Amino acid sequence: MAKTLNNPLALAGGLFDQIRLAGLGAVAKAQEEGTRLLTTLIEEGESIEARFKDKSMKLRKPQTTAQDRAQLEQIFEDRVSRILKQKKIPTQQDLKALSSQLETLQQRIDRLTKQRRQQP
Repeated sequence: MAKTLNNPLALAGGLFDQIRLAGLGAVAKAQEEGTRLLTTLIEEGESIEARFKDKSMKLRKPQTTAQDRAQLEQIFEDRVSRILKQKKIPTQQDLKALSSQLETLQQRIDRLTKQRRQQP
């Protein structure tokens, strides 16, 4: 342990490994939840489709309009977003932010390594 405390590169490398493993864990968790999420989304889609069909039958419209499709898409997007938040599944934006943080950390580690090597 004392060697690690005296060696900032070893400490930074250990931290990088922990952050990298946390990122991999987040991806694994998202994949694990994917099947359950897919099932939930299918059920939600079936529910929306049934309600949409009921409304269209009442209006006696044989074809859907662009406005109907846009409304259906918005309902679907809202529900998907809500389910993702409930399941605490990281969004694409969350994963991009994590990736950016990992890149920044790697650059800092590289810079520290280079500085350490240049020291007499």
